[in-house]
Amino acid sequence: MKKSVKWVVLVFTIVLSLFSVPLYFVYAGLGIKLEAVAEEEKNYIKLNWEELKEEKGIYKIWGKKKEDKNFQTISTMDFEQNTEKVKVLNIYPTVEEMINFTVYSGESYQLPKSASLKRWMEEPNEEHKKGYGKGLIEVTPVSMNEFNQNPGNILKKNTEEYQYDIIMFGTWDENGNENINNQAVDEMKKYIASGRGVLFGHDTMNWDLSNSSGFVQLADYLKLYYDRSLPVFDGQNEVGNFAVGGVSKIQITKKGVTNFPWDIGEIGTMLQVPKTHTVYQFPKGDIWMQFCYSRNDINKRGNFYLTTWNNVGMIQTGHSNCEATEDEQKVLANTLFYLKQITKRTTQIHYLGRDEANPNPVEIGNFKFEGNGTVNFEFQQPEDKGSEYQYYIENILNKEISETETAMIKTGVKGFCYCLDHNAKTEIEGKEVNLENTKINLDSIHWKKDNYIHIKTIDNAGNESDTTHFKLEDIEIPNLEINQVEDQNVIEWKCSDEKSGVAEVILPDGTKTKELSGTYTIKKSGKQIFKVYDRAGNISEKEIIVKIPASVFIHYYDVESKEKIKTEEIKGELGEEYHIQPNIDLFYYELVKAPENLSGTMNEAKIEVSIYYRKKDAKINVIYKELETGNVIESMEIIGKIGDAYQTTSRLNEDQYEFINIIGEKDGTMMEANMTIEYQYKRRRAIVKIKYLDENENLIKQEEKEGLVGEKYETSQIDIPYYHKQKEENKTGIIQRDGNEVIYHYKKYKVDMGIKMWITEMKLNGEVKKG
Repeated sequence: MKKSVKWVVLVFTIVLSLFSVPLYFVYAGLGIKLEAVAEEEKNYIKLNWEELKEEKGIYKIWGKKKEDKNFQTISTMDFEQNTEKVKVLNIYPTVEEMINFTVYSGESYQLPKSASLKRWMEEPNEEHKKGYGKGLIEVTPVSMNEFNQNPGNILKKNTEEYQYDIIMFGTWDENGNENINNQAVDEMKKYIASGRGVLFGHDTMNWDLSNSSGFVQLADYLKLYYDRSLPVFDGQNEVGNFAVGGVSKIQITKKGVTNFPWDIGEIGTMLQVPKTHTVYQFPKGDIWMQFCYSRNDINKRGNFYLTTWNNVGMIQTGHSNCEATEDEQKVLANTLFYLKQITKRTTQIHYLGRDEANPNPVEIGNFKFEGNGTVNFEFQQPEDKGSEYQYYIENILNKEISETETAMIKTGVKGFCYCLDHNAKTEIEGKEVNLENTKINLDSIHWKKDNYIHIKTIDNAGNESDTTHFKLEDIEIPNLEINQVEDQNVIEWKCSDEKSGVAEVILPDGTKTKELSGTYTIKKSGKQIFKVYDRAGNISEKEIIVKIPASVFIHYYDVESKEKIKTEEIKGELGEEYHIQPNIDLFYYELVKAPENLSGTMNEAKIEVSIYYRKKDAKINVIYKELETGNVIESMEIIGKIGDAYQTTSRLNEDQYEFINIIGEKDGTMMEANMTIEYQYKRRRAIVKIKYLDENENLIKQEEKEGLVGEKYETSQIDIPYYHKQKEENKTGIIQRDGNEVIYHYKKYKVDMGIKMWITEMKLNGEVKKG
């Protein structure tokens, strides 16, 4: 510990470009004695101090990692005792939309939605019965208008001390177009200088070219600057000068705020938040979380979701008008706890004083093949590096500060994480310890040519070293000898490996064995390939080409006649596959039964395949058709089998029908399952003569009628003047091929008559004479 010296405090005011900031230059003096102790099992640093003058004080704790340039004030929350509550003043813009909710104490509230911070921190939820503030955060909401009217009175409530640990401004898009006035700015400067926390919400610290008043005058406390010339990505479109869209995923980029009291992830963890964005803002302080933009060329300093410097922070909560996700509410709670940075206690746990240093990597020693498939190798135990922190205490009442104390926290090596694969540069994911000592035993491994062990050190804080890669090598191939026994289908083989040992032998048929010698009966012609692998994955391969003839006999049987139709032989080589397709070249037959050995592999035994068939059914439709009408006069069927002979004949009456043509073969062999033969005919016609005779057989009159042979005809006797009807012959009947004759007999009337004449006038020699 450094020698204590008395401190003298001088105050200077430096006028900056936007506002005045009081700076305290502290000189040596006796005041506060500080002790910093690393609690390695709990992975934090405990600070204890005492006032040497026995004065009471209000304290700020300054701390940093050894490698950091600047000290910053740290959180004074005590999550083990939980004796203090964080009092938060939420200064919100006034909006019309209202919300109703009940906090864990049972009190109900109706507030503008822009004052949702109280609801988020104090309303019970599924994860904690006292809200995301875990019953340790009390929020007092005050409108921006009310705050601007009398900021000093609101902050101190007519007392000398501030009544709130933290002030949060927001949260609403464009901050509801409201800002703090100059009086409020002056009060906020004093408040920040007192060491109390301030958290600015979305669109509070925006830079407006036409207005540099209000919140912007406090930007330097946050180490926030503005540069409109730098591009800002909107999360959706190309790079532009304004963030109009936004993204809804953020990524943790720094440990600490995300771990207490809500553990929401390590560096790289993605969180879901409502869409939001930044506007021309470029912080020089700590960036805890960034937006997950799809582009890689985004200005990294301009990409932030949460930034802090000392006791001041800015979070991009508010663009969604208080539609915060669970992740966002937890981040808010953790940030508020972090910004509580003054205390009256004289002891403090620095939860962010963690072992964050990666331990030393593993240095691999020798390895050895045991010959039975086991590989052993040992390595030296690496050391954990640990993290070193520096602290000093400031009493903000009398400006006394302590000496700077240093504490190294080193949680120690927990174990190792390793894997074995065939890639040279595998980086092990995860931090799960699967080895606790410095010896790795690997047995019964099927090695490839290249095998690598990848191993990294894990300490008790979860930090991990770089991965060390170690190559396990045995590049010598095994020995292998093969010989075919003369006049036999047998091959003798033997193998050995002097380094890693034989792991496996693969015979030509794919059989695997761990034997070092043996005989192999050839199962098929062609290449007989033997392979030997050693335990390092090296392979030795040799082959012998052999040809052994083999056959398959195929017998085709008629199942009905029991006769063999034919036999075929398929010639090949031993071990060759064969596949038989039934019904090949058997036009007249159909398959009845096929055996199971239609496919197989030719072997030394005689393979016989018997396939059973029967002749296919066949039918001939014989039709007799009249061409003029298209009518089928008669038909018949001939039933048989494909290949049977058949005969057909004309079946119609030749007197009535005249044969014209035949379609199809009159006689032949059935070649199809269904055949048709068509006989074509023409109907014969004939004359029916009707004769009318007198009693002397003299012809009085004759008529003729034409009709179809075989059809019925009908006639009737007509009246003839001066004749009596007598007998008739064949009045009706069937028209015959040669015609028909119908005779009707008549008898003439007998007439007895005389002639009487009277001459009334005559012409004689030109002279008319009258009687």
